[in-house]
Amino acid sequence: MDKTYELPKSESPNSSEERENKKQPYLSPILPTEDEMAQTSIPSFGKGYRTRKWLSDVDSPDKSPPENLDRKSHLKEGKRSKRRLPSPVPFATSGTQETIMSDKEPVQCPDDYLNRAFDELLLVLGRFQTKIKSETRNRSSEILAGTGEIIRQHLEGVEVQMQDDVDKLVNAGKSKRKRLNSTFEEQQEQLRVLHEKFKEEVNQQLLGCKNSLEEFEAYHAELKAVAEKQKASHKKLLQHAESRVGSQLNDAEIKIAKVQKVRQTLFPREGCRMYRSDANLFK
Repeated sequence: MDKTYELPKSESPNSSEERENKKQPYLSPILPTEDEMAQTSIPSFGKGYRTRKWLSDVDSPDKSPPENLDRKSHLKEGKRSKRRLPSPVPFATSGTQETIMSDKEPVQCPDDYLNRAFDELLLVLGRFQTKIKSETRNRSSEILAGTGEIIRQHLEGVEVQMQDDVDKLVNAGKSKRKRLNSTFEEQQEQLRVLHEKFKEEVNQQLLGCKNSLEEFEAYHAELKAVAEKQKASHKKLLQHAESRVGSQLNDAEIKIAKVQKVRQTLFPREGCRMYRSDANLFK
């Protein structure tokens, strides 16, 4: 850092001398030489480089805070980069004399000043890091809140879709079950009607079979009665035929006996032989 020291101006007792000093041209400050500028710019570059390096470490969450950096390295850098102040601005004292600090005598800054400046820089950077962390946390909280809201809305949409699908499935199941129940009831009614018809037809068939069986039994009884009657009539016919055959045989024997008797009377000897042959014939 460039700093110039000015001595307090002493009032001139002679106003005429002051007026003469005012008439003199203003002396421009002596510019620093190239060596002094190089020596002055090198520590600033190094300090800026260290500052940028430290700022690059702020974003890293694993780095330690700036207060815990190695103090020895900073002290070494401070001692090595002692500043040489640029040429001081010329200033006037009483009278016409002008006192100009020689730019060949380097003014060195104390180590306490460098340490204090560096500590202030570290404090500012620490506050900056804290603010960055706070902003990062706030931004992360906002992002998480927004993401959570999006996820919640998405989950609500999914839940609504799932509920709609379940309702559709339940309604479809109810309608299909109702349709199947109505179809089953219709088929059951048709089956009941068929069962009633079948029962009536079976009863009719059983009644017809019963009537047929009764008719068959009646016919069998009637046939049996007819057979008994025919048997009795046939028996009577056989008895009548037997009596008639017996009477006819008796009549034939009587007639034959009469014929034999007549022949014997006519031919007595031949009559005996005829009688014997006829007897053998009947045997």
